[in-house]
Parts: sequence; structure tokens; C-alpha cells
Amino acid sequence: WPSGTPFELYIFTSTLGEFVMANSTMVYHVGDLTMGEWYDGPNKDGKRSFLARLPATPELQNNGSLFLHIVAAKQGAEINPLSPDYNKYDVVALSKMWTRYKKRKIKA
Repeated sequence: WPSGTPFELYIFTSTLGEFVMANSTMVYHVGDLTMGEWYDGPNKDGKRSFLARLPATPELQNNGSLFLHIVAAKQGAEINPLSPDYNKYDVVALSKMWTRYKKRKIKA
């Protein structure tokens, strides 16, 4: 996207590695970003922060995985890949595993 393009940022969580809106929970959205603007935000340093409460589902409590899905989209663009209005050139998405599987150690 060219510098000056207005865009929005979304952060979702889910237990699936692939971004599916129906199975994801949005934990953050900011809609007033501009491509190439490195000195925005509350302190004009380009940084933003947020707090979110994530439910500890039984699956997570039993060593399940939690994924973050980060989606950047041009302002007003459809972010749901299943929507007929979705345009893959208006959306950039990245998924990362946030939790890691830890094998339980049993002491004998």
C-alpha cells in the first residue's frame, strides 16, 4: 500500500491456526492508522498498547494452543475472507501461535 493509505488493525484470538472469523474473538481494533506514519499514537512515538482478558477455556487449560490473528485492512475494507465483498489486495493477515505445547514431566 502506498504511504498515506488509511488502514485499520484488528487482533483476534482463537484455538485454530487458520483465521476463521466465526471461530475467533476480536480483542483489539484501531481504525485511525495511516501507512508510513511512524509517529502517531497517544505519545506520538508510534506505539500503542492494550489490555485484554482472555478466557482460559478447558481446551487451553489442558495444554491447548492459542493463536493470535493479526489483520491489517484498508479503511472500510471487508476482512472476512468468506464475504463476497472481500478483496485480498485490501487485507494482510498473519497468524502466530501464542502458546506453546509443553510436555508434562512426571517425576518417578
